[in-house]
Amino acid sequence: MEPSDITLIESLRHRLHELAELPMQETRTKACLMDFLRCHTTLQIEDRGVWFYARHDAGHDRAHIAFRADFDAIAMDEGIDIPHASKTPGVSHKCGHDGHSAILAGLAMEANREGAAENLIFLFQPGEETGEGAEACMGIFEEYPIRTFFALHNMPGIPLGTVALKDGAMFCASTGLKLDFEGASSHASDPESGKNPASAMADTIKALPECFDPGKCRGLVMATLTHAEAGERTFGIAAGQGSLWVTCRGEHQDEMESAIDALTGYAQGRAREDGLKLRCSRHESFPETANHPEMSARVRFACKELGIPVSEMASPFRASEDFGHFLNRVPGAMFLVGGGDTSAVHTTDYDFPDGIIETSIKLLRRLGEIA
Repeated sequence: MEPSDITLIESLRHRLHELAELPMQETRTKACLMDFLRCHTTLQIEDRGVWFYARHDAGHDRAHIAFRADFDAIAMDEGIDIPHASKTPGVSHKCGHDGHSAILAGLAMEANREGAAENLIFLFQPGEETGEGAEACMGIFEEYPIRTFFALHNMPGIPLGTVALKDGAMFCASTGLKLDFEGASSHASDPESGKNPASAMADTIKALPECFDPGKCRGLVMATLTHAEAGERTFGIAAGQGSLWVTCRGEHQDEMESAIDALTGYAQGRAREDGLKLRCSRHESFPETANHPEMSARVRFACKELGIPVSEMASPFRASEDFGHFLNRVPGAMFLVGGGDTSAVHTTDYDFPDGIIETSIKLLRRLGEIA
């Protein structure tokens, strides 16, 4: 790309950063991206409500290759003094989704100008942080016979511009499990007349390591207690209800599900012992994001052609990515592009490294040429 094009994409990234919006509320962000593509390309743009895509048509006999970028921000103050600081109080792009969307817009602009032998779909997705966004975009598979899907994520701590990936699980599956125990409150001086959930809750917490025992699994499984509450903030009433919030995580979806079954089974049994009712619910669920070996091989091949260094990951990231929904439908790959020695994502000191924009566009462009 010409230096002027890179400057244009960087300016778009900065504008998106200023517009930071929470998951599934990204109306201004979406409008900004659509306006940019209308102004700088002649691609067909399809609005699908909370998400949209642009497409390059090469012919019915050509393969359909899709690329995805997310555009939501997180609930965190900006925290640093930068010219393009977020103008939304308490919301900022501390995961770099502004950069991901700017890169995809640059790829669309480049493909539109230079042409492409395959049908290319540039999908812009909301709500990745909560796991809702990809599910909302599943209609793309009803519209096109997509052959493969690619996506990237920036990652501080990896050398600038280095691509990191692995075959199989790239990001762990996860889900938020909420366990609501319902008993009966009583006067604090007469606790035996009520049904206090505290003992069952404590035992359930102690059962977490056994239910999520990595020694019984072929991959990582873990459970993290994130919140616990019981009763009211008073000294006069014994607790009659309580909740546990647990983030469940697994390298392999089936093993995570088995561990969750073990935990909920234990909690149900323990609740019955104390005459309690138990309600289990899931929140912010993410599937395992697993690279197809052939597709990750394509990423390595393209990197070799372009002289981009590749780092092989020994294990998946514990964090989750809803791109797994797409990879559950078609072969594809997600890879990381190193952001260098910068602050970690989801910290106030983080800002997307513009220095990886050009490399990322070049790599995605090459992947769009390998059908």
